[in-house]
Amino acid sequence: MRSMLFCAALALLSGTHALAQQFPSRPIVIITPFAPGGPVDFIARATADKLGPALGHVIVENRPGAGGYIGGEFVARAAPDGYTLLCNVLEGVHTQLFTKDQPVVLAHELTAFAEIAFAPNMYIGPAAGAKNLREFIAAAKSNPKSVNASLIPGNVSALETLNFLKQQGLDVLAVPYNSMAPVVTALARGEVQLYLATVGSAKPFIDGGRVRGLAVFSEQRLPAVPDVPTLKEQGLNYSIIDGINYSLFAPLKTPASITRLLNEKVVAAMQTTDLRELLAKQGFVVGTPSAEQWQAKFTSLTQAVEKAAKDYGIVPQ
Repeated sequence: MRSMLFCAALALLSGTHALAQQFPSRPIVIITPFAPGGPVDFIARATADKLGPALGHVIVENRPGAGGYIGGEFVARAAPDGYTLLCNVLEGVHTQLFTKDQPVVLAHELTAFAEIAFAPNMYIGPAAGAKNLREFIAAAKSNPKSVNASLIPGNVSALETLNFLKQQGLDVLAVPYNSMAPVVTALARGEVQLYLATVGSAKPFIDGGRVRGLAVFSEQRLPAVPDVPTLKEQGLNYSIIDGINYSLFAPLKTPASITRLLNEKVVAAMQTTDLRELLAKQGFVVGTPSAEQWQAKFTSLTQAVEKAAKDYGIVPQ
């Protein structure tokens, strides 16, 4: 009996090894769950261009709809063979926290095997307001009725902002907006004094003098916004998530041998100077953790996001 079990296990391992040796034998498709032109599509195509020579042929296909859910579900239900992948951000696989009638919890049905790039968060405020986040906190504590924060409901950044206000003991109004454009207008007018954005999305408005960077969520100051101090410089820290992680996902049961191989090819692609420079100009930091390291961090982030949503009573709309 033991011999039969051993032979069966050996056959299974041999089959997995053979699959990895043969992979890839046909084109790989990276699904982006949004329309062409956005940051997810941009990063997917820039990565695919570098992966193509190493993997034979890599195609990017757009499957937009339902805030990214349609493309994500398509990949979650695809064969777990490494030929159908998803490029998306962390919050893009947690849409069930904010939207009703989604039968698949994407974060639980996908394997996050490679972090392509990371867009650090930063707090911004009015150009004529506080010079850094410490000054904002002091103003909010001394005169809370004169200070408003802003957020866009239904995303992870809103949870981070709410947690920050709570941790600092700030009793200020959190004003909801439906997109970044009206937030920037409100900041420029001094109607709100705080918003959490990514460096890439905020930089044009900082350069144009409409808003000021208050704190960047990175270990060191960034070349894109060298005058903006880090949280650490100000004795502060983030609580849930430090930015937007652009990741590659595979269906949950994809063999580890395949996701490791794919991760290795992504890491190698990220070392090319032209791709690193291209991403840096857009305010991105290149990510190169191993498949196991990134899956562990993704799981940790997922748990933190889901806990925060529960703590704040977020109800899917």
